[in-house]
Amino acid sequence: MLTHPPPSLAAPCRYKGKPFAPGESWRGANCSKCFCLEPLGVGCCDTMQLPVDFPEGCQVRYDSRACQVSLVQKGRPHLPCHNSLEPGWGSGEEETLNGDPPHCD
Repeated sequence: MLTHPPPSLAAPCRYKGKPFAPGESWRGANCSKCFCLEPLGVGCCDTMQLPVDFPEGCQVRYDSRACQVSLVQKGRPHLPCHNSLEPGWGSGEEETLNGDPPHCD
């Protein structure tokens, strides 16, 4: 009786107990995008773009179910933050791994 698959048949990546094949991607914790990077294992990157420059009366609201970020009024967080200024979203640059960045779009 075979209790463990031979190494050649075993999935090279596991994330929270679930096996993944090389090149396969999925949504990980906190809306991250994860990849099976053979022979390295699992790699995840953040896909959320957080505003870095917005009006003082606003705050960031993070919806983990929808994986969305919005600006709301500090005093009334149920209302969106309206201002003529557009929020700054940072550079959006990705770090590279061996010269090839994972595609997190």
